[in-house]
Amino acid sequence: MNTHLPHYQITSCHDQNTTVQTSSACCVSWYLVAAFEEDKEWSGVQFGFSDYDPNIFMFERARACFPPNSASIQYTTGGWPGPLSGVTLSTVVPWEGNWLAVFAFRTYVYGYNGSGLAQLIPDPTAAVPFGGFRNSASPPEKGDAALGGLGVNQPGT
Repeated sequence: MNTHLPHYQITSCHDQNTTVQTSSACCVSWYLVAAFEEDKEWSGVQFGFSDYDPNIFMFERARACFPPNSASIQYTTGGWPGPLSGVTLSTVVPWEGNWLAVFAFRTYVYGYNGSGLAQLIPDPTAAVPFGGFRNSASPPEKGDAALGGLGVNQPGT
């Protein structure tokens, strides 16, 4: 069980909700979840945000969901979290499993009258942009991720 999502655990792509429909102010919590074809073990994650319209919501909190009792590092760039920013997470004790939260966001939507999409992309601030996972092997093996996005008053991805 994912200790960061005890009440919101999903177990398939069909369970995900990538869209916020609202015409009034609301607070929204959302999670970046690592989902694979089978259980995996990984020690690093890297991703970023597209150049989305920052008026669609405001970040109140953004935090990594590291494995319990692990030494970990979070490196952020470009005004994280925000448009064209990125983050790299690394941990000594690896994440193990599937459908695990790797990042949690809490945002405020202030009755946004338009629509927008905050798309996750390979870290745009990295020398070599990358969006995905790496394991603990030496040298580490990397795997690209299929990155989605949160839609406000429009479908997410």
